[in-house]
Amino acid sequence: MKNLTLKSIQIMALLIISNLCITAGAASNELPDLAGYPGIEIAGTRAQWGGKVKINAEDADYNQNGRCVFRYDLGLINQGNTPTGEFGYRINSGGLSKTQTHPGVQANEAISTVGQIELKPGKQKLVIKLDNEEQITESDETNNMPFALLVDVKGKCNSDNKAKSMIATK
Repeated sequence: MKNLTLKSIQIMALLIISNLCITAGAASNELPDLAGYPGIEIAGTRAQWGGKVKINAEDADYNQNGRCVFRYDLGLINQGNTPTGEFGYRINSGGLSKTQTHPGVQANEAISTVGQIELKPGKQKLVIKLDNEEQITESDETNNMPFALLVDVKGKCNSDNKAKSMIATK
C-alpha cells in the first residue's frame, strides 16, 4: 500500500511539473522577441556586426563640429508572436551616445529604421544596444546584447560642407 501511495504522489508531482513547463513554454511563445539583422548600412555601405567597414568622409550628408553625419539603415526583426510596443535603442560612436525611440515592431515583422549618426574621421567603434532600457519583456533577452562594428572614416569632416538634399529626384 505504501508503494502504491508513493507511486501516486510521484505521478501527481510529475503531472504538476509537466503542466507548469507546458504553461511556461506557451507563455514565452506569446512574448515578442526583438533582434537586429546581422549588420547595418552606413552611407550606402553594408557592414556585418563584429566586422570592419571603411567609409569616405565625402559620403557624409553634412558635417557638424568636425564630425561627419551619415545616414544609417538598421534592420530590426520581431521573431515573437506579439508586438513589441515602443522601445529605445542606444547608439554609441566615437565618444558620443544617443538614444533613439522606436514606436514598435509587429509580431513576426522585419523592418528597417533609418537615422543619422555622427562619426569622427579615423577609426572608432560603433555599438548599438536594442531595447536599451529593457522596456520589452521578451522570450529571448540575449539577442539584444550590444552589437559592435569597427568603422574607419577616411578623409576630413570639414565644417564648411553643407547639408546634402534628402529630397528624391528623377
